[in-house]
Amino acid sequence: MTVPGPEQTIREYLTAGRARVAAHPVSGAQGWQAETWMGGFDAIPETVQFGKMRGDSRRQVYLVSFETRAGRKMRFACLVRRDDAGAWRFAGCAGGGVDGSPQRGHAWVNLGGGWGPFYAGGAILEDGGEVARVRLRAADGTTLEDTVEDGLVLFITDDEMRRPVMAELIDRSGRVTSQHETMGR
Repeated sequence: MTVPGPEQTIREYLTAGRARVAAHPVSGAQGWQAETWMGGFDAIPETVQFGKMRGDSRRQVYLVSFETRAGRKMRFACLVRRDDAGAWRFAGCAGGGVDGSPQRGHAWVNLGGGWGPFYAGGAILEDGGEVARVRLRAADGTTLEDTVEDGLVLFITDDEMRRPVMAELIDRSGRVTSQHETMGR
């Protein structure tokens, strides 16, 4: 019997069927709602594409894009952990649709992620390709940085990251061109 690796573990979770168990409007965000689902994401298996990966031999986070059977194009940061027996287990994910992102009128990073360990990944939006790096600064002083590749960034750390987390978008000359709270209170 072959033990599934981290990518196969993620693929099996994403392609599993899903059912919504709760939904409610997000305060102050017209047209957006928070949803709670059980199961996977009903991804079409041949559309699952793995991008950036960060981690080590015991936990890894991947940026994964896919299309659902309902026709939605999605991108998620997916976390897997190795259990005591050495098997990879799905440990969480965050993200959403890649079409129809809100407009801000300036460059910003749209991140999804989780805590314990902290992980986050997502896309640089409205920058015209000028952003070269993204630095995250947590309220506790923890700092993470990643290079933009294909408009995407990905972070993981065992360090505690206290909210709020600020994002600094840095151009090729090292100048901070934009900053905003991401993964807030």
